Amino acid sequence: MEHLYLSRFFSHSTSCFQKLSCKAFLLLFFIITTVHAQWIRKADELNKRAEGNNVIYLNKFYVFGGFSDNPVIENKNEVYDLATNKWKALAPFPAGKEITHQGVVLVDDNVWHIGGRSVDAHGPVSSQVVIYNITTDTWSNGPELIDPATGEKFPIGGGGYGLIGRTIHVFGGFGPTICEDQSRLHLTLDVDKYLADPVNTTWENKSAPMPIPRNHLSYVVLGGKIYALGGQFKHDCLAVDQKYCHVYDPVTNTWKRLSDIPVQRSHAEASTFAIDGKIFLVAGQGASNHTQNTTYQFSPQSNNGAGSWTSLSAYQLPGSFLGLSSKVAGSSFIITNGARDNYANERKETYSIQVKRSDARTLGFSVPCTSLTRASGTSSVFRNLLYCLEDTSPYLVTSNVGWLKITKNASGNVNLNGTNVEVSISTLGLAAGNYTGTIKATVLSTGSTATFCVNLQVTSGSSGSLITDIHTSSSGNYEQSILKVNGLYYSDRTYVITSAPEFLLNAPFIKTPNNDKKNTGSTVLTFSLTQSATVYAAYDPRATSLPEWLQDWKPETQKLGTNEPGISTLSLYSKDYPAGSVTIGGNLQSPATGSASNYIIIVKPKDAASSLRTTGLHSFWPESGSEKIPAEKQAGMKPLLFPNPATDHIRIEFTDKRKQISEIQLMEPNGSIQSISKSNIRFSEQGCKIQLSGLDLSPGIHFIVMHLTNGETEIARILMR
Repeated sequence: MEHLYLSRFFSHSTSCFQKLSCKAFLLLFFIITTVHAQWIRKADELNKRAEGNNVIYLNKFYVFGGFSDNPVIENKNEVYDLATNKWKALAPFPAGKEITHQGVVLVDDNVWHIGGRSVDAHGPVSSQVVIYNITTDTWSNGPELIDPATGEKFPIGGGGYGLIGRTIHVFGGFGPTICEDQSRLHLTLDVDKYLADPVNTTWENKSAPMPIPRNHLSYVVLGGKIYALGGQFKHDCLAVDQKYCHVYDPVTNTWKRLSDIPVQRSHAEASTFAIDGKIFLVAGQGASNHTQNTTYQFSPQSNNGAGSWTSLSAYQLPGSFLGLSSKVAGSSFIITNGARDNYANERKETYSIQVKRSDARTLGFSVPCTSLTRASGTSSVFRNLLYCLEDTSPYLVTSNVGWLKITKNASGNVNLNGTNVEVSISTLGLAAGNYTGTIKATVLSTGSTATFCVNLQVTSGSSGSLITDIHTSSSGNYEQSILKVNGLYYSDRTYVITSAPEFLLNAPFIKTPNNDKKNTGSTVLTFSLTQSATVYAAYDPRATSLPEWLQDWKPETQKLGTNEPGISTLSLYSKDYPAGSVTIGGNLQSPATGSASNYIIIVKPKDAASSLRTTGLHSFWPESGSEKIPAEKQAGMKPLLFPNPATDHIRIEFTDKRKQISEIQLMEPNGSIQSISKSNIRFSEQGCKIQLSGLDLSPGIHFIVMHLTNGETEIARILMR
């Protein structure tokens, strides 16, 4: 073990004593050792490099790419084991895939290498994505960077990269050429969708681009946000280093300007990392292209959220570097490789220093509180990102109310990138009013917690839900709503319904995310029906072939009008389902072609008059204000229902005493059903009577459904006014 500078200092100690008094020497020695002596020399890398990139995985330090003898790209990769102080060779880049200036994102045990410069360090910008699997020590191709507007390849290098939840972000950087700092694209990729369907899943450009476009910026994910720090303008065209700092919030899809770095800084992207809620920016290139030996710390919560910078002199480096690789693993602050003093001096030395780590495990949710309005008897799904500001920690998520249930990622391990916790919100059985629930995440190792609240306003609607238990294999939001003209029909767009067949108005339907329009899965959406119903799919009329799940549905002549650009209607298809589970596949499940917009699902209960047996159905419409049935009209009328129209009470009489009622239900115009207590039924020798009072029903035709002991069903229509 070598303590840096001590041996070199003592080799000149005689001349020093000749020039300095003992006291002065000891003072100088104390100063030097205070600044530098804590850095401990470790085993050298197997190969020298600068401007590579790196990740920490299971307490090992993985280093990739960069250049060795500038501008030659180093195609060899290696891993450092902190426990054994040894470097080991990894599988090199595949032939022709060598890269530098790339971004890296660790997803599970896969290291994604995104964009960069190919051929050599002066080479063209690349759109390639290659993925290294740590477990198998193998490489594979990933989804090439594109401009989604054109579908053409879009090379990016030296940009910003991050993984939030299960979504990769790519922004900034230079591209498509070296001297262009691009601001058109902020690409995202849903990793789980890609893994499930790599052929049809690609990059999207729906997130806000980074302000003040620049390249060679440092990037960090912390607290559910992405930080973009420093960088430079015009990489190969009179480059100028910058102080600018921004943070991106995916919840609001906005960027915020932060406090500038005290000095210009670039070329520190592989040596910038989060540690215990703060960010370290180590070494890099400063003014006039000078290498640096500094460690700066950024505190995001300071200065009213604008953050503040501190120079950590205790971590002054043992040399001046740019393109350095640095991370913290446990309490070991590691630096390795980089160009020392100038670009032509690539190094392979490794050093470490101990840092004091926090024992805290601080959890947080990206959305601390949400307010929702839902109709009674509906269900929907809400997702919130749970993150930890320190190291990966085991967690458990719970709810304090029955109408909030954790349906995905209720437990597991959470890290800086975060985990999307899925919560189901069911208003089944809830009366109109305001409700508050709390979701709590707990770190199992420390007991620390984080919460988010759900303020729910339940509006009058169905008192029994036709659709329940909505689940999806997608990361998008599938939520129940009521179909109305001028109402939104996607959960992630602002397009509205402009017209609809009258029989579908006010019907329950499932809003889908239009981002799922390319989904090819066979089981994307499942839900349950509480009674038999006709299910309608509103599908893109541009389709030239339907997905497998829609093949046997009946095409309808009526359509759903929309204001979506490119189409003015959605075609309707229907299929009858009994009560129970319904499974819907992806919008582009094979052999579907041509559809460029996602479907929505509408549900309508089967018409009571046609779907239920209606033996001996009669209804009586008395003269205005009358509640008595004239004797001459009673003959042959069973059952008898009055008054009709009704306001707040109804009386039903069966004059045939053989007709005995086992169950009675009230069906509202929107298809919801509520059971009526048997205490409202009175039996006698003359038959039975049903008295309903205190009704609070919307105007329109309602159905009284009476299930009889002989297996028959009677239905009476009642007009509420």
